[in-house]
Amino acid sequence: MNALVSPSDGNPGSLPSYLCLPPEGSNGTPSVVRTATPPPTMPVVSESDFRKFDLPAPRAKVQPDGWTVTGYPTNMYTNARTTTVNLTILGFPVRVRARPVSFSWDFGDGHTLTTTNTGAKISPGDSPSISHVYTRSGKVRVVLTTHYTGQYSVAGGAWLPIAGQAAVTGAATPLDVYRYHRYRVGHTCQEDPNGPDCRR
Repeated sequence: MNALVSPSDGNPGSLPSYLCLPPEGSNGTPSVVRTATPPPTMPVVSESDFRKFDLPAPRAKVQPDGWTVTGYPTNMYTNARTTTVNLTILGFPVRVRARPVSFSWDFGDGHTLTTTNTGAKISPGDSPSISHVYTRSGKVRVVLTTHYTGQYSVAGGAWLPIAGQAAVTGAATPLDVYRYHRYRVGHTCQEDPNGPDCRR
């Protein structure tokens, strides 16, 4: 019957070969059968891998810086941008490119907003692209979560998409919200809570 013996033909660069023996009692000539060499295992960056990477966590920026007043739009923006992470996976050099695609804003007063742009610092008289109007005075903390999509390249090869997204939350930005005074009055709200500029 036929049998396979350990592959070896003395040529380190050759494909593995197997010696196929003829049936016992026959005068057939043994034949060599070559098999294809499987390619090395290439790393694949999964969604769970992507979420574990150390991606930037931009903070929310507020204009005016650190304070605002009730009843008027408060400008919000961030400096999120595309970033590249260099890794070694299974011995292969891997580059991961993360691009911010959406932003979840928590304004600290129970209101939230999701945008696809970063907003920008504005000059006096300009209208903000991302803003929030606070209706009550007090101290709040503005928190921004940035959502990334990703691509990866193995050993300088083509960029391949990473399934899903990764989300990172930046440190909170403290904000003092002051009540806007519309009238000139002779008493503070602590002295006269019913004054014309003290009613909420």
